[in-house]
Amino acid sequence: MKFLVDNMTCKHCVMNIERVLKAAGFKNINIDLSSKTVEVESKSLTLKDAKTAVESIGYHFQEL
Repeated sequence: MKFLVDNMTCKHCVMNIERVLKAAGFKNINIDLSSKTVEVESKSLTLKDAKTAVESIGYHFQEL
């Protein structure tokens, strides 16, 4: 699953997003700050779960 976080601006943002996605149960989290994209893997979680996690800490989530 891949999505955009358009208000991710620094390494601190990357750490926050990675932390909340790990806590939600996502695996293999790859975040590219320059393109503001996040790619995650999960067998049981959905993009909606990722959206809920990311938005819960104040970031914008956009499906690609």
